[in-house]
Amino acid sequence: MASPARKRVFQDDEPLKETLPQVSQKKARNKKKGTESFEDELGTTSNDSKSVPQQAEESKKAQDRELNYLRQKIFDNLEYQNTASEWGHVREVQVTVPFSESSFRSVFLQQLSIPRCRKLLKERTLKNCFGARKISVPWYNMAEVDAILGMNWDVRTFRTNTVCEVIREEGVCLAWGRKKREMFSHIKCPRCNWTENSGAHRPACCTPAVSYLVGEAELHFSFARRRGHWMVGMM
Repeated sequence: MASPARKRVFQDDEPLKETLPQVSQKKARNKKKGTESFEDELGTTSNDSKSVPQQAEESKKAQDRELNYLRQKIFDNLEYQNTASEWGHVREVQVTVPFSESSFRSVFLQQLSIPRCRKLLKERTLKNCFGARKISVPWYNMAEVDAILGMNWDVRTFRTNTVCEVIREEGVCLAWGRKKREMFSHIKCPRCNWTENSGAHRPACCTPAVSYLVGEAELHFSFARRRGHWMVGMM
């Protein structure tokens, strides 16, 4: 005599799992072969297969947005109110903006005729370009920066004849990468948690636990600016 079918009993602490059918994307495409889009067995529509021109167009739009944001930040830092300093009407400025690796490669490394750029292009995965790896663009390559950022990116005029401009003779400096920021936790620091009842001397120095926050890729664009007056030939 066959034994009766046994029913599975779920305990209270046993999680219930919702099972969804796994759809083969390849099978679904074959089912709708010859069409631009297809509906899978769950009833959703997928159109994730983009053509090469579409991908190139989206990449170009993203690149233009990053360049536009960079130019906007440069413009905001060409201000004459805070330009004057103890060295005269000159000040060093560094602009930091989010900038993807693909844009940094195609915009600066490929378009600047600087030996270091050609060397960095050979790296399959680009490492941080800070410190000794940063790119110094001399004055005789500034026309290439003009071609990238557009004309008059380096000059800001005002309602009066006051002008704030980039000192082109000093060139610009480019640094790129994912900056690692240190974070310190004093939760278990012996010095910070010391009490008089501990029976030991309080440590002279803190010993916090160190962790790191690695941010998204960013571009550091450095230049020197000066305040002056409008002259013929300026915008």
